[in-house]
Amino acid sequence: MRNQSQLSEHSPAPVPAHAPSNLTVPSETPYLDANGYDPADYQWVPVRRKPRSDGWSDKKQRDFIETLADGGSVADAARAVGMSPSTAYRLRRSPGGEAFARAWDAAVAQAVGMLVDVAFDRAINGTVEPVLDANGRRVGSRHRPGDRMLMFLLAAHYPDRYGKQQRRRSARGEAEAPAPTPTPSVAEALDALTPVPPAEPEKLMAPADLDVAIEVADLGDGKLPGWLDPDRRPEPVAAPVEPPMPEALAAAWAAQDDLHLSEPGPLGEAFEIELELAKRGITVPRPKRPKPPRAARKTRRV
Repeated sequence: MRNQSQLSEHSPAPVPAHAPSNLTVPSETPYLDANGYDPADYQWVPVRRKPRSDGWSDKKQRDFIETLADGGSVADAARAVGMSPSTAYRLRRSPGGEAFARAWDAAVAQAVGMLVDVAFDRAINGTVEPVLDANGRRVGSRHRPGDRMLMFLLAAHYPDRYGKQQRRRSARGEAEAPAPTPTPSVAEALDALTPVPPAEPEKLMAPADLDVAIEVADLGDGKLPGWLDPDRRPEPVAAPVEPPMPEALAAAWAAQDDLHLSEPGPLGEAFEIELELAKRGITVPRPKRPKPPRAARKTRRV
């Protein structure tokens, strides 16, 4: 009995199975809890992709396609976005460039319409040709009607009446040629260049990430933050400008015909030249730095 009483005196009090707790777990979505949100009010964009090493950003691809559709010249379209035609062709045939290639074809198909307009103008109005004399000097001009262009356009637009191939098929009893596969419009091709976000993308994000994303979107007022802008590139860092080499050092270096330097080190070209000359026992006096003007002494007034 004594041992039992001692144990009961020093043993801790039993803890209830369901003890009430005063600790509250903070919410993972405080902004959404306070403001709420409707997914339909936001434009969900894909996560920023890694910038291409060849410089063909999404914006440059779109601008290239639009310029190509308006003018039909690959060289002009590449020049408009600051790229070369060779890199454009390389992107077109590279793996992953299928959407860009389809947009290219759509742009060329639209540019053909401009050529048709030019052809119609020449067929209707003809062309003006210079008239030269025996010495090759221009003495006048003449108007040549575009009969051949006119017949070509009629055969192209009315093949059942003016086309030679259609007349040959009808004579032999052959079936008509299948219609070509329609080319998508430039607008549809440009939309295909942009990745399509999945259905209900807000459910693919963690609650805390969604809370931060909605708050950032509200603060941005419809504009993407800089770290999500696919066309944002870091500002180029200007190379440090090395001060001009002293005349005495340049003259001493020029006198050493067999002294050649490789890539200058981090301390600059002048330091490397001075070091090589010192190894040969040549010391070049350094120019004296001008002393800063002394400030005028202020007289104390007592």
